[in-house]
Amino acid sequence: MKENQIKLQFPIPVKQEEGPDIETDILTFQRLKLKHLKVLPDSVFEGDGDLTPKEAIPLIAVLTGIPEESADEIDIIDLEPIAEKIPDFLASFLKTGKS
Repeated sequence: MKENQIKLQFPIPVKQEEGPDIETDILTFQRLKLKHLKVLPDSVFEGDGDLTPKEAIPLIAVLTGIPEESADEIDIIDLEPIAEKIPDFLASFLKTGKS
């Protein structure tokens, strides 16, 4: 398995544009880009950079290329390994720049 992938303990359904939904137990994470910051709530930038699990759902969806409805179906047991894959970029991002 690649470094940017995790194997889910419980597969999730992923809606396809065409054809039937598929089930997957592998999530592949893209590199974090500025466009991904658009899905984060403003409170993340105003606070200490922490995300609640609920706030992480849109970020997980865009970083893995799955619909949010599929991210909603991720089992809570799989949240910890996912959280480890999301870079701890918020704190460093907020501290970047001139003081």
